[in-house]
Amino acid sequence: MGFLLAIISIASIVLYFVTTADSASLVTDSMASNGIEVTPVIQRIFWAFSIGATATALLVAGGTTALQALQAVSIVIGLPFTFIILLMFKSMWTAIKTVTMEIRPDDKDFHTDLLDLTSTCKKSLQLMLAVVAPWVFVGKTKAALSGSEENRKLWLHLSIGALLFYVSVMLGIAEVKVVNLGYVGLSIYFFFAAYVSNVRRKVRDVYRIHNYTMIDDLFSCLFLYPCTVVQMFVQVTHEDLNKKEDLLLKPTLNIALSNAENGEIQSTA
Repeated sequence: MGFLLAIISIASIVLYFVTTADSASLVTDSMASNGIEVTPVIQRIFWAFSIGATATALLVAGGTTALQALQAVSIVIGLPFTFIILLMFKSMWTAIKTVTMEIRPDDKDFHTDLLDLTSTCKKSLQLMLAVVAPWVFVGKTKAALSGSEENRKLWLHLSIGALLFYVSVMLGIAEVKVVNLGYVGLSIYFFFAAYVSNVRRKVRDVYRIHNYTMIDDLFSCLFLYPCTVVQMFVQVTHEDLNKKEDLLLKPTLNIALSNAENGEIQSTA
């Protein structure tokens, strides 16, 4: 019975490896050929042997802990690819909304692209400062959105951003000495990203930028916080103040006019 189960197990492993390697070699060959679906057979065989040789080398080099080494490599390679898949999902969702005309090419957008912040020396310096002190730009952006009456609360916004950011960094560094402190720091950094994403959402609401969602705001703040805070700061400092006031007053004026029209209709009736 044991001999039969051993044969079945080996056959299952071989079939699993062959089908997986075949699919992997097909996809890798297509990617290496710039998306061409029909490629030379010898090229596909080369990628299949390369994948097999890589797995064999890991098993041989790992010795008694070969499977652990193989699992570690799978996690190390698979984790960054997870973020690529998330970006692909976002791109597909944006493409669908563009096709259904929910997003139009002429819709308003940020004055500066998220990754286009090194075009001038000033923006480059701002980006370098944002790496170590993002709370400066968050506080100034928040104060610009609040208006002149709320400028006295600038110190409060600066303190919140600085406290969350630096505590998360210090706890991450303390992970070297105290185990699991890094997880606490990561949680606090998530709160910092949520705080910044809320500010970015308010910037989008003020300037009528509807091409993004709250998920976009959160992920941009989590992974590209320097670019995000500088983008917000450039937006609020570039736009004319009178234009921003017009955007803020326009909905109120529309409501007032609508109420007036409704009152005239009711009085006529």
